[in-house]
Amino acid sequence: MNDIALSSYQKAQEISEEKQPWIMSNIGNILKNRGFYTESIKYLQKSLAIQESDYAYDRLSGAIKSKDEEATKDQNHIKEGQRKLKEYGANLLISKTNQQD
Repeated sequence: MNDIALSSYQKAQEISEEKQPWIMSNIGNILKNRGFYTESIKYLQKSLAIQESDYAYDRLSGAIKSKDEEATKDQNHIKEGQRKLKEYGANLLISKTNQQD
């Protein structure tokens, strides 16, 4: 359903020549809900540049928060992966040492 809504809003945006902030806000909201936070932020900022609205500010703050949370999770996964690689390397070294004995 979001695909149809997004497609419809994108067509409406094209017709309006990107002059309707409520259309950009709705595109940004759909993108936020789908997890495309960077794109969402761009649309919401464009909307706010034309006209300020509580709706757009609320969605923008949510998109920024979600993007930050996702970045934190990514960093934690990277650290965990690095830890496991170091552990694997140490275990491999021990295994090779034991095989040589």
